[in-house]
Amino acid sequence: MIKKRKWHRFSAALWALALFASPAALFAKDTIYVQTTGSYQAAEGSAGFFRYLAYEAGGLSDTQKEDARLAYRIVTGQPSKGLKNNAGKGLTNPNEADDATNIKNMKKAVDQLPMVNQYRQTENQTQGTALGEFMVSPSLMAIAQVQLNYANRNNYHAKSYQVAENLAWDLENPYTSWYDAEKAKYLSGRRDGTQQYRNIVTATNTTTGLAYSTTKANGHRFGYSQTFCSPQNLYAAGGLNMGQFQSLFDTYYKKVRAESYRPSGSQTKPANLSSSALASGKYIQMLRLYNPNSGEHFYTADPSERDSLVALGWRDEGIGWIAPKESNTPVYRVYNPNAGDHHYTTNLDEKNSLVGLGWQDEGIGWYSAEKEGFAVFRQYNPNAKAGSHNYTPDVDEAIALVTMYHWRDEDVAWLASGY
Repeated sequence: MIKKRKWHRFSAALWALALFASPAALFAKDTIYVQTTGSYQAAEGSAGFFRYLAYEAGGLSDTQKEDARLAYRIVTGQPSKGLKNNAGKGLTNPNEADDATNIKNMKKAVDQLPMVNQYRQTENQTQGTALGEFMVSPSLMAIAQVQLNYANRNNYHAKSYQVAENLAWDLENPYTSWYDAEKAKYLSGRRDGTQQYRNIVTATNTTTGLAYSTTKANGHRFGYSQTFCSPQNLYAAGGLNMGQFQSLFDTYYKKVRAESYRPSGSQTKPANLSSSALASGKYIQMLRLYNPNSGEHFYTADPSERDSLVALGWRDEGIGWIAPKESNTPVYRVYNPNAGDHHYTTNLDEKNSLVGLGWQDEGIGWYSAEKEGFAVFRQYNPNAKAGSHNYTPDVDEAIALVTMYHWRDEDVAWLASGY
C-alpha cells in the first residue's frame, strides 16, 4: 500500500465498510489515501476511478482533482457541499452488474461519450449554429450514475441535483430519441417533448456526464442517463476534454481489469518471450483462426490443421498466444457435432459434463502456464449457436466484447506463457 501523509490499517472487510459508510471528513481534505489494486479496485466501481483521478493521475489541476473528490463523495453517498443524501434515491452497489457505478458499465458509457459532440457538429452543419464541444466532468459522470440507478427503479428522473438530464431505455443509440426524434418534433413547431434535444443543443450547456447500466426493472434491459450543466454550475468546474477523460479512464480500466482477473498464484505479468526462448523447444505457438460463416474462433498448435482450415475458407488470424509445451495443467478440447463448435477448458468436470451431453472428446489441445503467465480471458455470447466462446489474452478485446457487445465475462480460462 502507498500512503499520503497518514494512513490507517484496515482489514479488507473493514476498509470496504469505511469506504461506503465513512463520515464526510474521510475525503474532506487530502489527508488520507490508501492505494488499492486489482480485484478490490474493480469492486469499488467508479469510486475507485474517481479516487484515482484525485490522487494518482497526472496532468490534472487542483480544481479537477477537487471535482474528482466530489464525484467520489457523490457515488459513495457522503454528504458535503453541493450534494444531497443519496440514501433514498441513488443507492449504489458497484458489485451489482446492474448498477451504473459498476466499472464495466462505466466503460460502456465512457466509450460512447464522444457521440454527443458528433450530434453537436451535426447541429452546426444543419442549423448554422456554432456549438462548441462538450467537456466532461467527473462530478457530472457521478450524478448521471446515481440518478440512473434511481431512474431504473422508478422509471423517472431522480432530480437529486440541479442539472439537466436525458433518460433513455433499450436504445443502443439513445440519440435517435434524444436528438433525431425530438429535433424533428421541434422543427415542426412543437416545444413539448423536446427538452432532451434542447439539452444537447443549448449553447449554455457546456459540460456533460453519461451513465449506462443494464437493468431488470420496469421491463427494461438497459438504460442511459446524460447530465448537462452551464459553466456557472458547481459541477462544471472540473471539466476535461473528452479525449483526456477517455484516456485517463482507459488507463485505469485496463490496469484494474488485468489485475482483477489475474488468477491466484500468477505473478507479475512477464515480458514477452525472446526468440531464443521460443527456439528452446519448451514452448509452442497457439494459432488462431476465424470462421466468417459461423463466427467461431478456433485455436490449434498444429500448423497443418490451420492450413487445412484456411483452405476451407477460415481466416488465419496469426498467433493467439504462446503456450508451454508441457505443464501440469492441460487444456481440454471438445467438439459439438451438432453446432460445429469447439470448446476449451482446464476444468476436467466441465469437459466430462459436455462429453456426457454428446460433445466429442478431442483430448488435450495444449497446456496452460502455471506459476507465471498472461491471463487468457474467456467470454461467452449467449445469443450465438456456434462460436459462443472467445478466448484472448488481449485485454482490449475482452473489454470490447463484454462492454460493447454484451458478451458475458467468464473470467480467466488459463495462463499463456507469452503472446
